[in-house]
Amino acid sequence: MNKYKSLRHIKRYRKIITTFSKYGLKNLASFIKYFRLPKKASTPLLMKESAINLRLALQELGPTFIKGGQLLSSRSDLLPNIAINELQKLLDEVMPVSFTDIRNRIEEELNADINSIFNYIEEKPVASASLAQVYKAQLKNGDVVALKILRPGVNKIISTDTDIFQSFASILQDRFPYLKAYNLVELVREFKKDLYKEMDFELEGHNASKMAENLKEFKFIRIPRIYWQYTTKNLLCLEFIEGVKISQLEELQKVSFDRKKLASALLDVYSKQIYIDGFFQADPHIANILINKNGFVYLIDFGSIGKLDENMRKEISTLIFHFVSKDGEQATEIILRIGNQKPHTNYTAFRNDISSLIADYASAPPKYLSIGKALLEITRISSKHSVEIPAMFSQVAKATLLLDYLTRKLDPDFDYYSYLIHLTPVLLYENITSDYTPSRIARNVMESSKLISNLPAKISYFIDKVLKDEFHVVFQHEGLEGISDTLKKSGYSIALSLVALGFSFTSILSFLLGLYVIAIIFGTVSLLLLFYLLYQLLRNINWQ
Repeated sequence: MNKYKSLRHIKRYRKIITTFSKYGLKNLASFIKYFRLPKKASTPLLMKESAINLRLALQELGPTFIKGGQLLSSRSDLLPNIAINELQKLLDEVMPVSFTDIRNRIEEELNADINSIFNYIEEKPVASASLAQVYKAQLKNGDVVALKILRPGVNKIISTDTDIFQSFASILQDRFPYLKAYNLVELVREFKKDLYKEMDFELEGHNASKMAENLKEFKFIRIPRIYWQYTTKNLLCLEFIEGVKISQLEELQKVSFDRKKLASALLDVYSKQIYIDGFFQADPHIANILINKNGFVYLIDFGSIGKLDENMRKEISTLIFHFVSKDGEQATEIILRIGNQKPHTNYTAFRNDISSLIADYASAPPKYLSIGKALLEITRISSKHSVEIPAMFSQVAKATLLLDYLTRKLDPDFDYYSYLIHLTPVLLYENITSDYTPSRIARNVMESSKLISNLPAKISYFIDKVLKDEFHVVFQHEGLEGISDTLKKSGYSIALSLVALGFSFTSILSFLLGLYVIAIIFGTVSLLLLFYLLYQLLRNINWQ
């Protein structure tokens, strides 16, 4: 670490300590479960005050702390509910940088005078957040666009703060060994990586384009167009959307929008993102959804994207199914497959806690059911029983919690349970059919081509050996010769039956996917094998 970087860290440490002291450092620590403070420090009133002070301190310390607070708001395994609820109120709004500085930065990014590209750029920002500012502008061709520009100096702040976070996480894990179960160092490393992705506006543009492709089946959904010729890593130029935020309920009524239908439709959109595509807006905030005068719903802000690999996507979908079917044991098995179980984990106690959670939520009135809260509670129970849950699961939990809030904002009486009952068959169908896409079948056929091409010769060789009585099963015990004949007959029948069943299954799947030639080939072979087995059964041929 060079002396300039070290000096920058010292100054930042001073700012952090000063800010937390201003809001009461001791009180802030009182709500963190793993700080062993006197009982009097944990009264409900003091806990509430501490949570509010934490939110204010994080907001004052800037982008890294605001984003960190938003991340912690999904970690009920680390913080109690009173702190979680307060951190969810974190506002990413700051005083804007002067337009002169912004103008210079835009010209640097585009390597041109702004007057040669734009008819105008409004000097007052439409939005001013900790990472970027957004301005309304008009291109020379008349298109009205939004310019999202990275705030000057934000890279240095992020770099310094994340270095400090990593040092602090390492110290905490060394000082308190039980915190190693929460893998704080890895949590900070992932947080840093995600934060730098969020500051890459070219990546955000590609995220928006991919989301538009994924959601094209929803005719009412729109994603703003990206103007790639005016987009760089630090500047995003996109279609400007005039619309009503879905949080503005009175305005929604003016445009005659059915809020109940909108709630269900948006849930369909985000369910596809999470459970089918595994590519979703990690922050589906109500401010990121607009409705224009033509009734189209625009999704904006794709800086924070959650990604699930195929296995995790399927496991979470199956977990939702077991949640709806009230199957605590199977839900426990899914969670253990998702997470990392420690040797001392008490399976029975863990299963009982998960079953109790499912029973509590299943018996709650539909209007109070929250899948987001249930998923967050799963992370808390897992932590209690030393089951380490991956960060992507917590990301899904946070996004789902925001969806719950969004849905209830539009329709306070929304029946989430009935919605899930209709959703789970769709998810299970997607899980099954995704294993049998044409590309996957083609790959499996190619991998198995050698086996399939050799199979007839091997079956012929096997049958020839049997008919010539050259196939022997040797028993070392006396008096079992009669049984050996029966076993041989049964073994041959079972082997051929399994081959026929496999060919039949492949034929049916190929037919459903439109691969008719493959379906006919495998269907014909399976029928021939079945006829042969039936012939043997009816003739009762002796296979000695």
